[in-house]
Amino acid sequence: MRIGDVDYHFLGNIDGNGYTITGLTSNRPGDAVTVSIPTGATDKELKLTITKLLDTQSLVTNKQVLATSIYEILKNFPENFGKPVTLTFVFDPASVKKDQRPAIFYYDEVKKVWVEVKGGKINGNRISVDVDHFTKFAVIVVDPTVVVPEPEQPKEPTGIDAEVKFGDIAGHWGTRAEMAAMIANALRQPIEANAVTGFADDKDIRAWAKGSVAIVKQAGIIQGKSGPQDNATRAEAVTVLMKMLALQSK
Repeated sequence: MRIGDVDYHFLGNIDGNGYTITGLTSNRPGDAVTVSIPTGATDKELKLTITKLLDTQSLVTNKQVLATSIYEILKNFPENFGKPVTLTFVFDPASVKKDQRPAIFYYDEVKKVWVEVKGGKINGNRISVDVDHFTKFAVIVVDPTVVVPEPEQPKEPTGIDAEVKFGDIAGHWGTRAEMAAMIANALRQPIEANAVTGFADDKDIRAWAKGSVAIVKQAGIIQGKSGPQDNATRAEAVTVLMKMLALQSK
């Protein structure tokens, strides 16, 4: 254990700087635990108990491979530490096969599952993590994560047959160019690519929308300035739809 700048390993009972620690080692070669507590982690008198658990059948499954014993590390108050406390475990490298990795886990007493403590740092046969509380800990061998590659997204088509993808319509129906494209498709008129729309702002109309805008203008559904990239209001959308329905009923 480290209190300030002093290191202690849990190889027996240790008294020092007001802390009482009880530690047990396992029968595994080199199996040991080191707890490093920085100054200011707590303002309480601290008593730690480190116990190697012998009966672990109810804690691990047949699929879980332990690289250390299971240790229960407890303290004499329920509050979490104010600063991260570092736990270092000496694990058995022979338990870790190729493409596997060791990781420190803590046991969730409520859900009855082991939860990996992220951010583990490996140095030889030692692995360390920072924690803010004590409970049951163990180093468990983790199989490699299988990364499933995402399917390649098809390239967007170009030209008059390209799909028109509408933008964000939160608070509005869509852009006027998008609305013109939908109306033109509903009229089932042949759409000419890069058609001349006759609007004063023709240069602002994108190529994929020009044929649609020209059709709805010729049909008298939209007039005046097109404002192709402006958001169409719901009132404008209703007006355009009513004109389209009136035209189709003739």
